[in-house]
Amino acid sequence: MIPIKDDIPGSRFPIVTVIIISLNVIVFLFQFSLGSSNQLLVSSFGVIPYELSHLKDIPPFISVPLPATFLTSMFLHGGFVHIFGNMLYLWIFG
Repeated sequence: MIPIKDDIPGSRFPIVTVIIISLNVIVFLFQFSLGSSNQLLVSSFGVIPYELSHLKDIPPFISVPLPATFLTSMFLHGGFVHIFGNMLYLWIFG
């Protein structure tokens, strides 16, 4: 079953969670608007295990340090169902 809520009520409004969800949605809409150029964005800002294990940047080269791709890859999503599921769980557990 997919959880819709949790049993522990929050005492404050989750502003950080809302900001992270908003950023994810904005980046996803930008990613979706790229169409076929989406692959270049994912190749540039997604985590590529070879790059991290060999500490070597492979094309396409970007100005973001390799360890930073752990952060940038968190904002990349593969489709509407993917982002919806991730943001639902972030909202519930964030």
